[in-house]
Amino acid sequence: MAEDRKPKGQDDDAVGYGKPPRSGQIKKGEIRNLKGRPRKAKAKPLVVPQYLPTQKAIRKSGQRVHQVKVNGEVTEMSGYDAAMNVLFQMALKGGPMAMRLYLSLQREEDARQAVRQEGSFEFWKDYHPKAKAEVKAAQAAGDPEPDLVPHPDDIVLDYEDRRVRFNGPIDEEENGHYLEQRRIALLCWEMTLYTQEQDKLDPDDFNNSKIGFWMLNYLIRFIMLPVRMRHPTKKEELAVINRGAGWLKGWEDYLISQCKSAGLPFRERGTVWPTMTVGELGLERLLVT
Repeated sequence: MAEDRKPKGQDDDAVGYGKPPRSGQIKKGEIRNLKGRPRKAKAKPLVVPQYLPTQKAIRKSGQRVHQVKVNGEVTEMSGYDAAMNVLFQMALKGGPMAMRLYLSLQREEDARQAVRQEGSFEFWKDYHPKAKAEVKAAQAAGDPEPDLVPHPDDIVLDYEDRRVRFNGPIDEEENGHYLEQRRIALLCWEMTLYTQEQDKLDPDDFNNSKIGFWMLNYLIRFIMLPVRMRHPTKKEELAVINRGAGWLKGWEDYLISQCKSAGLPFRERGTVWPTMTVGELGLERLLVT
């Protein structure tokens, strides 16, 4: 058997497992694959439909209105509200799983609300001083005040609770409503001057002071307006004075047209209007503050 073994180096041209032919072997210093080993192809992300069938069914069921008995009375509510009501009732009865689930949902919602609230507070905290500076710069330059909505004077920042309160319009639609109410309020104030109802206010007996129709309308709208919009500007006061003094003709015609556009009744000067006292109206506290 020893004779059958071939000496080392003999039959070097043999080809087999682990022995490629010499023509295919890589010579020393030679590089065959310049790009290196190819990377594995990335798996394509799974495309999930926007609304799966089960998801769609759950949404439809949740939005559908159901008749549910609550505290002995049948009422209508959405599937979402009905499910939450059942969970809440089970939690009230002491069900540990229901209590745990309900409190968990409540904590999640509180956390989301806290994030939204903090984001809103930070936004308005940044907006307020910039808007305030813009208004002051216009006033100092004698320019018309910028029409900012919301107005910085209407924003109240609560740093303790991290909340924002608005005492005026927060969008263009609300701003248009407030401006129209202010226009009508000033018209009622001018009609008060026109009918001389201001003489019915007795400063020595405020509670029994008589208020006429136009003054009452003015006060009601005055109270509902933001503080910064309650009083007429100097330009508006001057225009009323000029009309009342007769320097501009047609005061009565002007008031008739304005009352007509605002849907308010107009009567000639000297007409007796019904009056009430401040005490009867319960306006003492509102007017004093």
